[in-house]
Amino acid sequence: LEPFLEGHLAVPEDQPIDNPYLVQENGLVYLKKTYKQETKILEEMKRLMGLKLDPYEVDSDALPLSEDQKRAVKRPLPLMLLTGGPGTGKTYTAGYMIRLLMQKRPHPFVLAAPTGKACAQLKRSIEESCKDIELPPFRVLTLHALLEPNKE
Repeated sequence: LEPFLEGHLAVPEDQPIDNPYLVQENGLVYLKKTYKQETKILEEMKRLMGLKLDPYEVDSDALPLSEDQKRAVKRPLPLMLLTGGPGTGKTYTAGYMIRLLMQKRPHPFVLAAPTGKACAQLKRSIEESCKDIELPPFRVLTLHALLEPNKE
């Protein structure tokens, strides 16, 4: 067991941690700074997900999308998290979502991707897939930049 724990923090669940830089919750230990940031992000995501938006009709049968993609496109949410491996259709789905949203309620939006290279590719792909409609100015940020507190 000792070699496995080398370099890791292991604390018995019933032993409280007395350290100003750590938070202990539900048997897990977090860096206080990270815990506060993640908690704030979670609270904001919950707030956004709880907003009620007017539903809109989408003829999803006419879209060349998978069933999961069709479900995503039909959800009028102020926050959408699309995940999946390379080539699973995340950008393709996002393009359809943006097209539908711009037809129903044109407004600025922000997209995010894990890396700067992925951001550049996402921006190019969205501009290409939506070239026949007028897009408002939009930004594509890295996830780090999007989630960094107190930065614009």
